[in-house]
Amino acid sequence: MPTEDCNFRCVYCFEHFKRGSMEVEIQDVIVNFIKKMLSKGLYTSLHINWFGGEPLHAFEVVELLSIKLIKLSQEMDVDYSSSITTNGYYLNKENFKKLIDLNITYYTITLDGLAEDHDKTRILANGCGTFNEISENLKNMTKTNYEFFVQIRNNYTLDSLNKLDGFLEYLKNNICKDYRFENVDIRPIFDNGGYNAGNFDDCVSSKKISKYKGLEKAHEYGLHNLSLKNYIRPGGIVCNASKPNYWLFGADGKIMRCNVELDTEERNIVGQIKDANNYVIDFTKLSLWIDAGKKDKVCKSCFFAPSCQGAYCASLRFNNERLNINKQPCPEEKKALSDLLGILFKEMMN
Repeated sequence: MPTEDCNFRCVYCFEHFKRGSMEVEIQDVIVNFIKKMLSKGLYTSLHINWFGGEPLHAFEVVELLSIKLIKLSQEMDVDYSSSITTNGYYLNKENFKKLIDLNITYYTITLDGLAEDHDKTRILANGCGTFNEISENLKNMTKTNYEFFVQIRNNYTLDSLNKLDGFLEYLKNNICKDYRFENVDIRPIFDNGGYNAGNFDDCVSSKKISKYKGLEKAHEYGLHNLSLKNYIRPGGIVCNASKPNYWLFGADGKIMRCNVELDTEERNIVGQIKDANNYVIDFTKLSLWIDAGKKDKVCKSCFFAPSCQGAYCASLRFNNERLNINKQPCPEEKKALSDLLGILFKEMMN
């Protein structure tokens, strides 16, 4: 998280925008942390995902840290790759070229429908709409010959779901006819808590509608989520927070696991960068995340266990335990498996 601040104030966002850009001293300790991990000889690759806040709100951090990590990967003889989750507003021609030069080639960019709907939910901090700027940036990306891949994300309410056809038609004819944009993720807006918890009335309950209703509609327009088949593979839906080789660095040097909890829960802060030369890891806290679900006998006996391994959402599991709720944190993919398999079958037949 090169910054935890953002130029947007999306009405359903779970973040708090607590901090600005990451200091150089913290960047250097992160590089040393990764160097120490790679020095164990257990890894052949390093993947960095830039997150925020809006990561390009601190473009200079992304640039400087990328250069250092690329150099480190070369020295350690490991493959380097990088992705970014961005709102797309700063992704103009000049910035995009710089990102490509920094080997950032995988992008997740959100459009919540056409301007009429998008500009109701994904607004600037000053309240202005953002659709025109983002769509222009996307169109300019299609005019380049760079090798990159974009997943277009769409978050819908029950109301905007009824107007999804026009948006999907727009994607098909303007953006996704370019093979680099052929991956889409259409999903309902759920309440993730955090900054806007309870303040957005149009969150969709999974009891009301299948998570895959939007993707079913996208399939009719020849648009697909290319990651969907991974969900039913072994370990395909294990949360990053429960993976031992995953680390989340906050802009102030906090070392965390869950990118939704962030530092709202003390349990999620498993380490801290202390100064320019050192950091500490709380291995007791860390083990709670990595071991989440491993001893759950119900999960072990579940038909979906190979995919989620009881570790779909450690955060939800912890919350249930705190509230004495005897319930497994089952993924939506299990609950809506027939819908998921239906989409995959249609794609196979095509």
